[in-house]
Amino acid sequence: MELSQKVEKVRAKLVKLGMEKGFQDPGVIKLSQALDNLINKLYMPEPCGKSKQNQNA
Repeated sequence: MELSQKVEKVRAKLVKLGMEKGFQDPGVIKLSQALDNLINKLYMPEPCGKSKQNQNA
């Protein structure tokens, strides 16, 4: 599963859980933080020297 697909899956789960338990529920907050981490991975550029091209060279 691609990272973008995983983000969408967790996002949908977060919305559903938030609607059921409220957005202040500890489980909802934890899932929200996990989603934040996934989004950061999706949009953060790779550090210099860590690109896939350099690993294959």
